[in-house]
Amino acid sequence: MRKPLVLVTMAVLSLALVGCGTSAPSKAKPSSSPTPTASATPSAPPPAKQAQPTRTRPLPLITSERILKYCPDMPAVHFDGTSSEVAKVDICTSVASATGTTETANWVNFGQEALLSAYAAPNATVTQEPCVRTAKDPLIVWITDTAGKVYPVYAPVDRCGYPSDDAVAAYRATGLQILDEVDLDANGNPVGP
Repeated sequence: MRKPLVLVTMAVLSLALVGCGTSAPSKAKPSSSPTPTASATPSAPPPAKQAQPTRTRPLPLITSERILKYCPDMPAVHFDGTSSEVAKVDICTSVASATGTTETANWVNFGQEALLSAYAAPNATVTQEPCVRTAKDPLIVWITDTAGKVYPVYAPVDRCGYPSDDAVAAYRATGLQILDEVDLDANGNPVGP
């Protein structure tokens, strides 16, 4: 009985050895090169991004109801109009002291054309250069258009979002006439009449 078992084992081994010398046909799919794709054509660089102001409300904020009648509290926009569409320009300020704050509404009675021309300039283009972050007044002015609508506009900004040098110079060169002035105590309450 051992002899047939040995013969069967030898037959299996001989078949196994014969199979080792030849390669079995592969069932793998033949390799194919990927379908060539068209290379991307260079596109035009993205349009230059304009800087945005770091603030669109005055620094410090105007809080007196009397002054807010001249200079409403709303986000300022870029001035995209022309001087012929403007009836008047107001500048409102808030100046702190040891005892409180003085808020003033002023009418621009000199330098309005130069101011509007400077404020109509576009914002600078953003660059990759780092910017130093500080709190700067956005030099907001309030425009009354010929239809009587009042809206705030910010000074055009440099690449960091701060008022441009030309806008600062035009703002500082304006002549102002006081329209109203309110003194506020340390708690923001009106003092006097």
